[in-house]
Amino acid sequence: MFHPRTDPHGVLAQYLGNHVAHCIDNDVMYMAFKEEEYVEKDPSTFKTDEIVEMSFPFVAWRKPRRNIGPEWSCMLVLRTLMFLDGRFTKEAHFAREAYKAEQSSRIGHESPA
Repeated sequence: MFHPRTDPHGVLAQYLGNHVAHCIDNDVMYMAFKEEEYVEKDPSTFKTDEIVEMSFPFVAWRKPRRNIGPEWSCMLVLRTLMFLDGRFTKEAHFAREAYKAEQSSRIGHESPA
């Protein structure tokens, strides 16, 4: 099963069945670096424009093909998403709030054309 914070509405879990499996190899660790140590982080708290570090191992497997010989497939699998820096998100938030405040203060103070 998926961690409740990873799949709170069961969207991913609905695909589990005869053709899809979720096991320890599919787990992603969501972490943050705080005060010189790594701590678990709620995956829903990651925001756009934050600086993260991601780790991806290569996974390869052989697919037997009749009359052709073996075929190999290779893909990247996300293992870790590490939050490193949220200052850009904070700066963008403060800039948006300042812009909204400036725009709302202009309403009603414009001279007629």
